[in-house]
Amino acid sequence: RAKRVLREAQRQLLYGEDLAGIDILLIARPGAVARTSRALREQVGSLLLREGVLSGDSPTRPGESRDST
Repeated sequence: RAKRVLREAQRQLLYGEDLAGIDILLIARPGAVARTSRALREQVGSLLLREGVLSGDSPTRPGESRDST
C-alpha cells in the first residue's frame, strides 16, 4: 500500500512540473505503513519543496481545488 500511495502522491504533486534531467527515487521506510495516505502525501510534498523540486507556487492539480481560506 505504501508504494502505491507514494507513487500517487508523486504523480499528483509533480503534475505540470518541468523535471527534465531529474530522477526521483522514493523509498518507503517501515514506518510508512502505519501512516495515513494524507500524511504520506504531505511528507512527500514537504520533501520535494525542501529539495527544490517543487516551486511552492505549483498550479492546482487535477482533482484538487485551491481554497482561499
